[in-house]
Formats: sequence, structure tokens, C-alpha cells
Amino acid sequence: MVLAWDQWELIRDPTAWVRTVAVRAYLKQARGRGNQAVRLDESGCEPATDADVGIFAEEQQKVLRLLRGLPAGQRTVAALFYDGLTCEEIAELAGKPPGTIRSQLRHARKSLRGMMLSGGV
Repeated sequence: MVLAWDQWELIRDPTAWVRTVAVRAYLKQARGRGNQAVRLDESGCEPATDADVGIFAEEQQKVLRLLRGLPAGQRTVAALFYDGLTCEEIAELAGKPPGTIRSQLRHARKSLRGMMLSGGV
């Protein structure tokens, strides 16, 4: 919160900013414990359950259900991208080449499109 207060005039999207700060803090902490190669898509976190998403509006719940249908790596990349991070920023956070991030995003979009067309929401 102190970081947000100090930089409030520079923050375009508070939700995306908080997620980015949280991811960076997690990576910093994990690397400090000796886990040099920390992967965002293998963090051991399970996707949200229906009970977890109950606080969101109906449309947001649909989006979260679609994202849960993606493999972990694609889900992470898509969530960070739609929160406003660039592929280069996601690549830096994930420790992967930007081309890999763009490829995961392309596959995520294709999967999401297929789920939407098949009524997978």
C-alpha cells in the first residue's frame, strides 16, 4: 500500500499494478529461498473454485471460468496480458523469451475462442 501511495499518480490500472507487484514480490521471495528458476505457471497455485469467484459479477465469472479451462502457463500469460502487461513484461516476470509468451498467448486465445464457440462457459 505504501508503494501504491508513493506512486499513485503513475498508476494507470490499479488492479494490474497490484497483480504485477504481487507477482514480482513472490518471485523475489522465491528466488531468495534459493529457487533460482521460479516459474509462474508452476507455482503450485490452484485456479479459483466456483465458491471463490462468487464475489464477482456474472460476466466476470464467465471470464474466470473460461480462464480456468486453460493450461496453467496459458492461463497465467492471458491473465497478466489482459491485466495490461506487455508480452515483454510477462516474459521478464516468467523468465521466458518474449516469443514463448506470444506463442502461449496465441494458443490461449485460440483455446478461449473455441470454448466460447462451443458454449463452454
